[in-house]
Amino acid sequence: MFDSSFLFSRKIFLAFFIAVVVAVLFWGARDNSFVWDDQYFIVQLPDLRNANSVVDDVLLKRFFISDDYYRPLPLLTYYLQAKSGLDPEPFHDLNLAIHIANALLVFLICHLLISRSHNVVFCPPYVRNVASAVLALLYAVHPAMAEAVVWVSGRFDLLMTLFLLLALYSDQAIKVAKFRAFCVGCFFLLAAFSKEAAVGFCFSLPMLHLVNARLSDRSNSGVFFVIRENIFTYTSLVIAGCIYLWVRYEALGYLLSGMHYNDYGSWIQRILLSAKALLGYLKIALLPFLHLSPVHYEKFPIELDDWVAWGALVAVLLYICTTLYGVVKDKWWSLTSASIFLLALIPALHLFQSPLADNLVQERYLQFPLAVLVVVFSPVLVSFLLNVGEKIRTLILGATACFVFISVVTVQSIIPLWSSELGLWTWVTATSPKYINGWINLANARFSSGDVEGAKEAIDTADVLAAEYGRSSEKSMILVHRGMQDIEENNPDAAIEKFLKVLDSEGTAAGSNIAPIAFNNAFNTLLRMNELESAAWYVDNAVNIEELSSHPWFIINVGIYWYLVGDKEKAEENLSTGINLMAPSDKRDKVRLYFDRLLKGEIEYEFFPQ
Repeated sequence: MFDSSFLFSRKIFLAFFIAVVVAVLFWGARDNSFVWDDQYFIVQLPDLRNANSVVDDVLLKRFFISDDYYRPLPLLTYYLQAKSGLDPEPFHDLNLAIHIANALLVFLICHLLISRSHNVVFCPPYVRNVASAVLALLYAVHPAMAEAVVWVSGRFDLLMTLFLLLALYSDQAIKVAKFRAFCVGCFFLLAAFSKEAAVGFCFSLPMLHLVNARLSDRSNSGVFFVIRENIFTYTSLVIAGCIYLWVRYEALGYLLSGMHYNDYGSWIQRILLSAKALLGYLKIALLPFLHLSPVHYEKFPIELDDWVAWGALVAVLLYICTTLYGVVKDKWWSLTSASIFLLALIPALHLFQSPLADNLVQERYLQFPLAVLVVVFSPVLVSFLLNVGEKIRTLILGATACFVFISVVTVQSIIPLWSSELGLWTWVTATSPKYINGWINLANARFSSGDVEGAKEAIDTADVLAAEYGRSSEKSMILVHRGMQDIEENNPDAAIEKFLKVLDSEGTAAGSNIAPIAFNNAFNTLLRMNELESAAWYVDNAVNIEELSSHPWFIINVGIYWYLVGDKEKAEENLSTGINLMAPSDKRDKVRLYFDRLLKGEIEYEFFPQ
């Protein structure tokens, strides 16, 4: 009825249609700025921009956010783009391109699985094409996908998902067992080098094989049959995992740093947290319009009287028991399919230490699990639609159209919220008003925009919350902001007192992101006061804080110190180094011009605002 060339052209058209829809939907994100972590590790830190060696400074170095993050491939893409400048648009373009590729891979994998399912094998080919395209669009426009696409730092999840979907496509499309295993292993290794959460693929793939074997109506398709049929693939995954661990150890000097980022409480509180997180991810996956935010606040550890967490735990246990019974009794395979989503989510369920404090779920973590959920249910959904009555089918298709429409509207409303620091943290504090760091970051954004009173109001709110349940690090950041307010009010003595209190609390341990700020602010304040004898202590002791060696403004302040004490040679050396570490911008050009004129004696020194 349909020749192969006609069907192929239909698939090409549908793929092109998906790409255009996704590009148009997210096109507005190309105008967004760098925000949140983008500002820290791409713009402010010079590590990527000024890397001397791609291998030593990018590929064999921990990610700057955490001692336990080793993600060389995304960092390599940031490095290559940063070399061409810090215009955010190309960074957003690449994120969008990766998301389009992910949507097309979902389309291809859905088509493969639908074609192999014995329940839909006799349906017209165009139905398979259209159904696969609709499911791919449902994935691509899902509001939970927006965070990773419109936020430059979401590339870690996007790249990981790209390589895992390529591994999954290879697993389904390549017929030669050894070549299939080789491709799956290679793509999994690339995914692991993009983000550690790729390990969820190892949990979910065997279950996907088992479910596919049953839904394809193969005889003798039990657990041992699946293992024998895919033994090369599983062996390849083990080898890839060992290679990743070896490279990670060689790069970092350890597999895990042993740092305890969060207090998860007792073992039962940890289990309750994981169950509640799973419930949160399910809610976002199925009803993404209820509550979307960069932060889903949850105070750690979970309270033992949290009945929502207990209810989630009971539901999870019932589902696990039902799934195991279904596997043993060879029934309910459609229900068992959902376990693949759960298995893919394991790395996101707080079973391992993570630097993300008081954040129950992260929407970007759904990139791969949601793709797997769509893919594995594609044959089941198409089979169901083919076998129900016309009225029910029309109702379901209408509901799908409504879901897509509301998703598009929701995504369009989300994109502008990621456009600036001020917009982002205003959104966060509105959706998670108990999140202390949200108010601190809002204060910083308002202060940077010149709204000193608004910054004070935000830090006052953070102070009230911190007095009730804040951590020492949050209280230290509030003190830093109070010190900055004292400087604006021309009260440097009070500012110095606060900065020193922060240093006493935080110490100078490597990895602290607060101590360098307090140290530099105290040093800068003493320079304003012309207290050069006291400022000399900071010059001598800066070696105790590793992060200051690449802190542009601290090195500039050292240059100012040497200028004020009359050593112009050291002043010129430090000023040049500090200015070169700054991100390319109009501000850097103004700073360079100012200090060039100062060193030439054309102007007298006046405090330069930082």
